[in-house]
Amino acid sequence: MLIGWSAHRRALTEAQVWCEMYLNEQKPALSLRSKMLRPADYPEAWIYSQLHPSALEQLVAKRRELVSENQLSARPAGRILVIEGDADAYTGEGVPASAGVIDDT
Repeated sequence: MLIGWSAHRRALTEAQVWCEMYLNEQKPALSLRSKMLRPADYPEAWIYSQLHPSALEQLVAKRRELVSENQLSARPAGRILVIEGDADAYTGEGVPASAGVIDDT
């Protein structure tokens, strides 16, 4: 599935706003994982870091419902970290460095 840059940029901005709204810097791993956005078949169907395009589309749509237009008007601070799950799962270096945001789940 290909999407245009403006749709991609909007989804990234919504992700930044979501993280800004929910981040607890003392417990980052626990504060950014939300049952509101979790796929119904997680984690059973999400082994081996497989991407599920339909589930990702649903996540973006759910998050869009929860983030208001007013929140999008201000540029959120910060950056989005994207990892390839299997790249870190074998060595485990990301777990302590990310305070548990990156883990083996």
